[in-house]
Amino acid sequence: NNSSDAIIIISSNYSIREVNEVFLNITGFSQSEIPQLKLTDVIADSYLPMFADRFVRYFQHENLPVIECEINCKSKQTVPVEINSKLIEFEGEFALVSIIRDITERRLMENRILDTIISTEEKEREKFARNLHDELGPLLSSIKMYIHSLSFGMDQQKHDFVIDQL
Repeated sequence: NNSSDAIIIISSNYSIREVNEVFLNITGFSQSEIPQLKLTDVIADSYLPMFADRFVRYFQHENLPVIECEINCKSKQTVPVEINSKLIEFEGEFALVSIIRDITERRLMENRILDTIISTEEKEREKFARNLHDELGPLLSSIKMYIHSLSFGMDQQKHDFVIDQL
């Protein structure tokens, strides 16, 4: 892990046992508030069902991949994070140690890339529509006029000329 990673240790009853300074900085909680918090207070509500399942699986000694979710801050804001967890023995019992990385910048960059892709596609559609209107539109109008002129009686030479143009 690096110095910008938050670390949290959670017991099997969802109690938060230990956190590092980075966790406090990200969430805005104070060290004195940590003993009253449970994991369910920190994980954003929409991720709780998935997290509950993962939590049980970790305590069954299953290794699971890194997960992206959101955590709650004291200010009620959420922060997008990546969490990598491992089951450890902590003070005589099993606990889950999780390394939490703030991925706000990554999400912002992904959104900028997506916006750029969408903008580029829209410009290409506009260019295609402009070309269709400027090039194909007049051509179709000309064809319509030639076909319309065929409905009037005309000599063979004019008829052949119109067919040749079409």
